[in-house]
Amino acid sequence: MKKHQFAAAMTGIVLLLLLPLPLILLVHRYLVDSRAHLLAIDLGIAAYVWWLAIIFLATRPKWLEKRLGLPVIYALHGMLGVVALLAASIHQLKLPSFHAIVRNTGNLAWWLEIALVLLAVVFLSGWLSDRITFFDRLKKKLPHQVSLWLHRLNFVVIALIWVHVHVIPRITALPYFSLVFDLYTLLFLSLYAYQKFVAGGDPRQQGQVAGSRQLAPHVLEMTVKLGEAAGPAEAGGYYFLSVKAPGFSKEKHPFSVFKRGDKQVSFLIHEVGDYSQKLADLPAGSQVSLEGPYGIFDQIIKENPDRPLVAYALGTGVAPLIDLAEEYAGKRPVHLVWSRGQAENYLADRLTGLTEKGVKVDQQEHRFKDDQLKEILSAEEISRGIFLVVGSGMVLKRVEGKLRQLGVQSSRIIDENIGM
Repeated sequence: MKKHQFAAAMTGIVLLLLLPLPLILLVHRYLVDSRAHLLAIDLGIAAYVWWLAIIFLATRPKWLEKRLGLPVIYALHGMLGVVALLAASIHQLKLPSFHAIVRNTGNLAWWLEIALVLLAVVFLSGWLSDRITFFDRLKKKLPHQVSLWLHRLNFVVIALIWVHVHVIPRITALPYFSLVFDLYTLLFLSLYAYQKFVAGGDPRQQGQVAGSRQLAPHVLEMTVKLGEAAGPAEAGGYYFLSVKAPGFSKEKHPFSVFKRGDKQVSFLIHEVGDYSQKLADLPAGSQVSLEGPYGIFDQIIKENPDRPLVAYALGTGVAPLIDLAEEYAGKRPVHLVWSRGQAENYLADRLTGLTEKGVKVDQQEHRFKDDQLKEILSAEEISRGIFLVVGSGMVLKRVEGKLRQLGVQSSRIIDENIGM
C-alpha cells in the first residue's frame, strides 16, 4: 500500500512540476521581463498544461490506473483543476492586456474555468456531496448528460487559451516556444481522441447482453457475454459499460462485477437513475462496449498476503466484495460485512457457500452501530487487517470514520465510491 501511495505522490509531482517545465524554461531562456511578470507567465503556462493533463486523465489510462487506482486518478484530476484555476487567476490578475483579442480570450477562458471547477466540486466530485446532505440529494437528481457537457466545455477552455497565447506577439516570437506549445496541445488531444474513438472500437472491448433478471426491487443482475478476444475479468473489478442501442447515452457508466464465468460477467445494478432503470428492458443480444476491467482491490490483496481481509459492503456495493470473498475463501482469513437494504436477501445461497468455506459473514438490514462493529471485528482485524469498503456518498464516509475511531489506520482502508 505504501508503494501505491508513493506512486501517487510521484505522479502528482510529475504533473505539477515537471510537465510544464520545458515551456517555462523556454520563456526564461529567451524572454526579458521583470520577475513578477515572468512568474505570472509561468503560472499561465502551467495552468494550460495542467488543463491538458485533466483531459488526459479523463480517459482513465489503464496503465496508470493499475498503479494508482481510479479514485487517485479522479483525485489528481480534481486537484489539477483547482490548482490550474488558482494559477490562471494569478496570471489573469497580474498581467492585464490592452489587446482586445488577448484580453477577451483570456477573460472568457478564466470565467469558464471558474464555472467548470465550481460545478465539478458541487455536482461531479464527492467533496461536498459525500459530506453535506443537500448536495448529496442535488447530485442524485443531476442528469448524466450534464456531466458529459461539463467535460466537453474543457475543450472550449483549451481552444480559448490556445488562441490567447498565439495572438501575443512577444510570446509567439520566442524561438521554439510556439512549436513546443503546439506539440503539447497536439499530443494530449491525440491521446484523448485515440482513447475515445479508436480504443473504444477494440474487439476486446465488445460484448453482448446475455440476459437480465430482477433480484430485488430496484436491483438488477445483467449478464454480458464477452467477445472471444476479451481478457479475463478480475476479482472485485469493474467495467465502464456503454450500450449501443437507440435511446441510450453513448457515455460509459461504471458497474462492478457480480459474477465471473467463462467469457461472461454479471453486473449488479442499482436502478436509481433513468439510465440504469432502462437496462432492465434491454433485450438479449444487444451490443455493448466494455472498458476495463478496472480496480486495484485484487492487486492490493495479493501484495499483502499475510493480512486478514475485511470486505465491508454497503447495499449493492456487495457486488465486487462477494466476488473477492469467493476468490479468496479458504486461501486466507476473510470477513464479509454486509449492511444491506430491507429487501436485499438475494445472496442467501452464495453467503451460505462462503460460510461453508470458512469465510466469516456478518449481515443485517441497515448500518452496523458502533457497539456492533466492536463485537464482530476481531482485535487482529482492527490492528492488522486490510479493509475494503464499497458504498456510496455520505454513508461510505461515515463507515470509514467509525473504522478509524475503532483504531483502523487510514492507510489500511481502501474504498470504492460507487456513487462517483
